[in-house]
Amino acid sequence: MKIQRIERILQKHIDDLFNPNIKDIRRICLHNDDSDLLHVMLISIPPNSSYPIHIHKSKKEFYFLIKGYFEVHYHDTDLIIKETVIMSDSSTVSTAVEIGIAHSVSSNLLGALFLEITTGPFIKEDTIILSP
Repeated sequence: MKIQRIERILQKHIDDLFNPNIKDIRRICLHNDDSDLLHVMLISIPPNSSYPIHIHKSKKEFYFLIKGYFEVHYHDTDLIIKETVIMSDSSTVSTAVEIGIAHSVSSNLLGALFLEITTGPFIKEDTIILSP
């Protein structure tokens, strides 16, 4: 059964993913393949790291914090931060990003472990990086 498979994956990998000694972003895909219409990913961002400003031309994203500290920055057309959603154990634990909205993500000393849920299928050209 799919639910049991996901539970086993999560139990096995959460501690490994949320390891402060890991220096790169790690991802476990819980969907079957890139053609699925719903993509669910368990993602770990190391302490003091970020992902650059980008947009998605045709998909929404939903972030749900599991552990740590994570910020989603929403940018205006000049790429200036206009809003930041802070997700931590003591504050907001989820946020959604609409189609075409410029955003970036970052972590602090804790790093972050979160679920990213988005529409599929995966199309590499759908994501446009706006800053280095």
